[in-house]
Amino acid sequence: MKELNLESGERLGLIFGSLTLFMVLVLLLYIPSGPRKQYELARQELNSAHVELRNAKLIKLSEEQRLLQQEQLMERLENRDAGFDFMAFIDRRVRDADLVSRAQLSYLPRARNTPDNQPMVQLRLEGVALTELIDFLYAVYDSKNLVAMHRMEVKPAANNLGLSCVLILVTITQT
Repeated sequence: MKELNLESGERLGLIFGSLTLFMVLVLLLYIPSGPRKQYELARQELNSAHVELRNAKLIKLSEEQRLLQQEQLMERLENRDAGFDFMAFIDRRVRDADLVSRAQLSYLPRARNTPDNQPMVQLRLEGVALTELIDFLYAVYDSKNLVAMHRMEVKPAANNLGLSCVLILVTITQT
């Protein structure tokens, strides 16, 4: 084998070049497993944080809307007449809709899990037309007296003239 006769500057250049090549190879192996991996993990964490932030903003917005609705309901409850009588209110709406002859109105007994300030009324309507029922419900809801439909059962009337309905209406009273 032939020996290379290199001058000291060439030897130094060869050593420096070899060392540089070795360092480049080490960096090529280290970067994907070290900093690159950490960069990818950090990027994924950042994306996850963005998703969590967006979800938190949506939850906050939803909660703000719920609180606003609750405030509006409480305001409507406070603005309702002090002597509001739920049964009399429903009876008045039945009379206004000219359904007295086809209606039976009664309080429902309070269930164990029903709060004291939540009275329920059952209204049975027999032989009522769909338009009459819709007009009645519109009159109840349009009053802004915080009356809600708890349950509604509708079927054809026994004599096939109109509908037979059982409406359970509920409201909230101030305690």
